This record gives sequence, C-alpha cells and structure tokens, in this order.
Amino acid sequence: MTHQAVLFEPALERLRGLPTRSAAVGAELAAFALAREGQWYGTPRMSVHDAVAVAHLAIPDLVGVAAYDVQVDTGMGPARGRTVCDGLPMRIQRKGRTPNAQVGIGIDRDRFEDLLVEAFANLP
Repeated sequence: MTHQAVLFEPALERLRGLPTRSAAVGAELAAFALAREGQWYGTPRMSVHDAVAVAHLAIPDLVGVAAYDVQVDTGMGPARGRTVCDGLPMRIQRKGRTPNAQVGIGIDRDRFEDLLVEAFANLP
C-alpha cells in the first residue's frame, strides 16, 4: 500500500518553494530519491513508506484499512521472516483463523502529499 504514497516532481517543487530549512533538506532528499528511483525503476516518482505509518496514526481516515489474517513465516525456507496477509474471509475461515490485524489497502495520495508539504512548512 505504501507504493501508493508517492511523490512526483511537483511535490519537490512545492518543497523547494517553502522558506524553511527543513523544507530545503526535505527537497534535497526528495530530489535524490526521485533521481534514484528514476534510475533504478524508470519511474518519475518516489515512494514514501515510513511516513505513511506516522500519518495514519495522526489522521486515521487517510489510509483505508481492511481486516486481514497476518502471519509471519517462521519456517526455515526462503520466505523466512516474510509477512503473509490473507484478506479473503472464506479462506481465513477455512484455515480456522480470524482476522488479527487492520492492514492498509489504500491511501489518499494527494492528501498525503499535502500533509507532508504542510509538515515541512511548519518545521524550522
């Protein structure tokens, strides 16, 4: 879901237009990330992952969630440590499980961008 929380060049320009030192640093980091993701993946965007969790805690309706059964693979195979999520009620019931987590499934990208830019505008 955090791959939906992306910033494009216009967000970088918005950060550059802010008068705060924090915004200047944020713009520099965003420029680097935009260039790197463009180089690695050929996309004109950068993903913002960690800030989504913080934003969701501050503004609960920013992220759409659904009830899932979430398990961590603790076996010795190549998937060790991976998180396995199942949101299909019939399959969850068939396994004898119940949903144990609210999993983010969507985000209001434009609102998220506005929130980030506003945060940098209010920092020193």
